[in-house]
Amino acid sequence: MITKDINTRIPEKKEPNKPVIRNLPSGYVPVIRALTGSESVGQSDRTITPMSTGVFIKVDSRYKKILSEDIYLIEALSDYMILYTKEKRYTIHCTLHGILEKLSKTDFMRVHKSYIVRIESISAIEDNLLTVEDQQVPIGKTFRHEVMSRLNIFA
Repeated sequence: MITKDINTRIPEKKEPNKPVIRNLPSGYVPVIRALTGSESVGQSDRTITPMSTGVFIKVDSRYKKILSEDIYLIEALSDYMILYTKEKRYTIHCTLHGILEKLSKTDFMRVHKSYIVRIESISAIEDNLLTVEDQQVPIGKTFRHEVMSRLNIFA
């Protein structure tokens, strides 16, 4: 016969975890502590996070920062990417998946197996083509539903 002990203590509910703020300059930590009331602000030494302001690419022998608002189209050619900006085209050695991880998911969208576009740069849609800064970009069959839902098109 199984009996239940009435004196068994029910564990108390834990407070929800406070958010951990990562990759902050050390000067920001006291400010965050004061604002949030948190005693510990987590710092991570080697966390890779998407940069909302841009990406660094290698140009000749130095790294140049390209602002994400300047990028309107990324085209894949095997292991190389062509970043189209308002001023210039840059060819870099990277995968499409790798560069998509570094860009903001709210600003950029993959529309084809070989193309990523900046959503704000899309000026027209016709059949299976997007017009991005006077360039025609195909919409892949596997990406069509996501493109239509992200652009709020009901078809």
